This record gives sequence, C-alpha cells and structure tokens, in this order.
Amino acid sequence: MIEANIISIDNEMLNELKQNNAFVYAIHHHSLHLKVGEKIMTLGCQITSGRHHIVIDSNLRFKNIGLKTNEKVIVDQQTIKIGSYIFHINDLDIHLFRPYKKTYKVNDDVRTLLKRLEKMIDKEQKHHLFIHGNHPVETYVLEKIEAFLNNQSFENAIKLVGLGQGLTPLGDDIIVGYILGINTLGLTIPWVENIIEIAKVKTNLFSKQNLEDAHLKLYPTIYIQLIEDLFINKKIDHAEDFINIGDTSGVGILKGFLYGIRAGEKNERL
Repeated sequence: MIEANIISIDNEMLNELKQNNAFVYAIHHHSLHLKVGEKIMTLGCQITSGRHHIVIDSNLRFKNIGLKTNEKVIVDQQTIKIGSYIFHINDLDIHLFRPYKKTYKVNDDVRTLLKRLEKMIDKEQKHHLFIHGNHPVETYVLEKIEAFLNNQSFENAIKLVGLGQGLTPLGDDIIVGYILGINTLGLTIPWVENIIEIAKVKTNLFSKQNLEDAHLKLYPTIYIQLIEDLFINKKIDHAEDFINIGDTSGVGILKGFLYGIRAGEKNERL
C-alpha cells in the first residue's frame, strides 16, 4: 500500500464522499479527479486548498501503476482508500471553505499593475503552440476568443464554451477568468447562469465545475492569492505562478480576469 497524509479537505465535500458512491474520474501523473454525484474533486500535492481540492503531503505518481478510472473511493472516519493508496485524515486538516465575498476598487496602482500583467500574458502566449493561430482550428478558436474579448455578450460567450483542447478548454478558461474579474469588483453578469447550464452539455464536468465555482465565488486559494496580491499587496508575484497552470489554463484565466476587471471598470453593473 502507498500512504500519504491529507493536509486540506473541505468538510462538506468529505461528508459527500462518505454518503455517496465516489469513483476515479480521471488520472494524471500527479493528481486524481474523483467524481462524487455531479461534482469533481481533485486530489494531489501540487494544488492549493479549496472546496473541491484534496491536498496531500506527498508528490505521488498515479499513472502507470495499476490505478484505473471507475476505481471505487472508500471513505471512513480517518482514511480515504483508492486502489492501493491510503490517504490519512487528521481532524485539524478538515476545513470549511466558504464563498470569497470581498470586493475591490480599481485605482491607479492597480491600473499600472494590470498593464504589467497584460505584457506578461502577451509574452507567455508566444510560448504556447496552441494559441499561435498557425492552424485553421487554432485560428477559429482565436477568432471566437477575440470576438468575446471585444464584446462580452451572451452570444459570444456561448461560442467559447467547450472551445479548445485539454482538460479545461481555453474558451472555458477565458470565461472563468472573466467571471473572476467581474466578481472581484462586486458586479454581476446577467448571462452567467445560462452559460453554466449550457456548459453541462457543451463541455466536460471538470470545466463546468470551474465555471460554476467561479460564479459561486468558491475559489481555490491560488485565485484568492492572485486577487489579494493585485488589490492589497499591489504586486503580481502570484500571477507569475498562476500563468504556468496547465498548458493554456493559466494564460486563459488571467486573460479573462484582465478583461473582466477592465469591463467592470467601464460598467457599474453588467
């Protein structure tokens, strides 16, 4: 058996794991995605804490060692068992993650940092093959993204849902970031709940949940660090870490976040 300690898990999600049949939904080199009901929980070491994150203290490898999708998740009072893995739970590491309700105003310092963030994003995009636009499919995706960034309408948002490759398509990541930016200024998006309903059939469960969590302000810690770095600490250090998430996810979310804040500045209520 391979053992590790859980250093962060949400109390409500732990109870759901105990009360419902959960199983392995997807397997990556250093993380597992568990399906419980219609929710996806991510288990791993290289993630930050949050409502749907189970953080462990060991950087385990999960691929190519016999673990399979649909493997049953067995939970008791002190452990989570998945195949040949046992994850130990300490009561002190069980938390209750609530929506992040703080809101902020954009001032000159933040505007200066947003310009730096924009340059960082533009530079990073050049390193991602998928967003060079050198292929007809890439060109199509980039055209739809550009249309949304120029006009954040419901009609343009629909065209982004499920658009792109990867565990979380780039189009979804752009919308997640946009929601995050609008929320940060305490504003609302009239079409956001409709987009989440559409996401149930146009994208995968993992990406749909990211959209829903962003709307409900159930942010993982890395999102909160990004926001508070920008608006409280007046720096963008965490954005430099954030931008490396996934293949294009970090870039996509940051770009949407940037445009969400700028759109929110122009509109008292969207």
